Amino acid sequence: TLPTPSIGDYISGTAHLQRHPLNYGNPDEFDYQAWLWNQGVSATCDINTRRYTFHRATSSELASITLSDRLRLKALQLRQRLSARYRTSGLNVQSLAIVSAMTLADRSQIAAETRELYNAAGASHLLAMSGLHLGIIIGLMLIAIYNSLTHPVLRVVTVSLTLCLIWGFAFVAGLPTSLVRASVMYSIMLIAMMVGHNSRPSDYLILTVTVMLLASPTYLFDVGAQLSVGAVAGIQLLYKPMRSYAYAKLEDWHIDTTRKWYLRPIDALIVAIAAQTLTLPIVAVTFNRIAVYGALVSVVLVPLTTVTIYLALALLAAGGTGLAGGVLAWCINGLVATQVAVMQFVVKLPGAVVDDFWSRRAEPQIVVYNNRRCPAFHLIASPEKSWLLMPYPQMAATGMASTANSFWVRRLTAKPIIVGQRTSLATQDIKVVMLSSPTLHLEAAMPPGDITFLWLCGNFEGSMADILRVVHPRLVIIDASLPKRVRDHIGRECSRLRQPAYDIHERGAFRTRLPLAD
Repeated sequence: TLPTPSIGDYISGTAHLQRHPLNYGNPDEFDYQAWLWNQGVSATCDINTRRYTFHRATSSELASITLSDRLRLKALQLRQRLSARYRTSGLNVQSLAIVSAMTLADRSQIAAETRELYNAAGASHLLAMSGLHLGIIIGLMLIAIYNSLTHPVLRVVTVSLTLCLIWGFAFVAGLPTSLVRASVMYSIMLIAMMVGHNSRPSDYLILTVTVMLLASPTYLFDVGAQLSVGAVAGIQLLYKPMRSYAYAKLEDWHIDTTRKWYLRPIDALIVAIAAQTLTLPIVAVTFNRIAVYGALVSVVLVPLTTVTIYLALALLAAGGTGLAGGVLAWCINGLVATQVAVMQFVVKLPGAVVDDFWSRRAEPQIVVYNNRRCPAFHLIASPEKSWLLMPYPQMAATGMASTANSFWVRRLTAKPIIVGQRTSLATQDIKVVMLSSPTLHLEAAMPPGDITFLWLCGNFEGSMADILRVVHPRLVIIDASLPKRVRDHIGRECSRLRQPAYDIHERGAFRTRLPLAD
């Protein structure tokens, strides 16, 4: 049993670096390669669990890393202690997960069902630490304190302490992109405020984006950064004209628009619509989903979130225990339950979520998935009829779950028919033979005549020379489930015998349309 690592531990081991991490190539899969690149990762490696160990870093070893990394370690250790306060405070499991995400940027405890609910309701931005949370935690308090001070020295001291608080909070939260953007922008605005310089909000945004791109150009491709900047730009560009239009309509209906309390929800709705206008295309392209009532939900959830965050901070200050801690935890549980109830109501409304609104049905094709643990050869005749040839059909439900969610559910109207009791699959134009056993009798496995694809997978170990004396496949498909030594041996034999071959592990999932081209 492997020990559980803690913050400050490090791993030592040996592995072979893969300089250019590759995607699996499966249909509609997450672009892992681009995500790694955006995180600044240009190489990956696989380390056997038997060949690495955990170590507790000594003082001399910690001194050898950079100052920023040491600060991040300290910040993460502080976040761990604060999270422990939440766990002993009486918060239920759901409230603990949501409050940790909103105040500590720790989303590791959020259940998949809760995450899906927030996404479907268009409220996922409430779980991702951003300028909204920073404004709630620091902005409102700063405005109240700063405006009450008249002496310049006191104002300078207040701004300086606020800057330290902003970046300390960003470090504790792990420096997520959206929070970095907000921290940079708040810092620029505070410094301008301190020196008495007034500028347009759009100028602050442009300067913030410039600073972020100079620090890390990969922010340009980060979806979180795109959504964060798009939301702020939408508010700055669209809020005033949309508000003027809305108020003009209200005045046409003879409604008084001078500082009335009932206009605040309308202002909040306009802010939400303005923010989502520019982010909508990014969300649609990236996530293939649109939450139709997202702006309306924000009008209700943002005030609830504000109160929840302030109560959570008070809970941390109270130590998470005692009578005060119990009362605060009870209030937070109620607020979180209310948020969840609102979202559950909204997602049940007609047309609340538009999923995969531009997806096309699967065309006739063949897909051999890049899945080491669960090999599968997918022959798709139409969205209504397809077959899965599998050496381990008992693993179909679990081993192919990710592929099913990303591809089958969106592209097929019926689940594939599992074919696992025979070693071949034939249609009018295609013959496929699967070899997955080291002791399989070749003549018994091969159908009469030439075959289209010879698929080697699972536990196969054999000689290509022997196989090619029996049949002549158009293409040999070397599955990713085979060990590296077997794949390399097959590849060398195919090259020597001039047999076309496709290595899924090296080149990604195999796909070809039907009917096959000559």
